[in-house]
Amino acid sequence: MPTTAQYNTKWGRPNVGNSLQVDKTWYAANIVKLALPWDMVLYTTDGPAVHTITVHRLAAPHFLTAFNAVWTAAQANCKLHPGLTTRQNLHSFGGDVFSGAWNLRYTRGYEAQGILSPHSWGIAIDIDASENPMGNPLRTTFPAWYVNAWKSAGFLWGGEFEGRKDSMHFQVSF
Repeated sequence: MPTTAQYNTKWGRPNVGNSLQVDKTWYAANIVKLALPWDMVLYTTDGPAVHTITVHRLAAPHFLTAFNAVWTAAQANCKLHPGLTTRQNLHSFGGDVFSGAWNLRYTRGYEAQGILSPHSWGIAIDIDASENPMGNPLRTTFPAWYVNAWKSAGFLWGGEFEGRKDSMHFQVSF
């Protein structure tokens, strides 16, 4: 994985010093609201609708490509399950449950070292965190076609991380 310095070089420095204080100039220049091509739900399968997510402006096209790839793959998968709509398909395994994107914070377990999470730059998203937790062994509800749709759009999947797995996590590849 890239270092904080490498992320800062590529995406800019999101914080002031070594704090969790947002650099307001960086934020204004880089963080955007991205309208989703299809609605997600917030945190749980019966949560309120999510129409936009907050991401880095340079990552926004990657997210749009990924969401469109997911929708196309879900439609193709529906052909194997007559009567299932694309929305029902995604909903059946939590593929439409938004659990977070941009968030200036430390990587869980690395707070003492001050290592920022990729979410701090707005280049990562968590999906259905309650059913796809961080930790070993890997536990996920995501079918292979769903993960592959994200990966085809240039994202890394946390379920394939070396060491501690993070199955909820997708991030723009460095």
